[in-house]
Amino acid sequence: MKIKLNGKEYETSKNITILDLIKEKNISKDQVVILKNGDIVFKEDLEMNLIENDELEILRFVSGG
Repeated sequence: MKIKLNGKEYETSKNITILDLIKEKNISKDQVVILKNGDIVFKEDLEMNLIENDELEILRFVSGG
């Protein structure tokens, strides 16, 4: 299945959740904001399945000085 991840085409398995995807990418769910098709995904909604052509933006928090 093809989705768009941070502006780039990404091939993933069918029946994958957003949580599965961020785990696959070794990203902590506590350090990101996720947009799915332009809408914010709340932590309690991370178990929703992705479908063909979904667009995800994963924004990571970075600290510095």
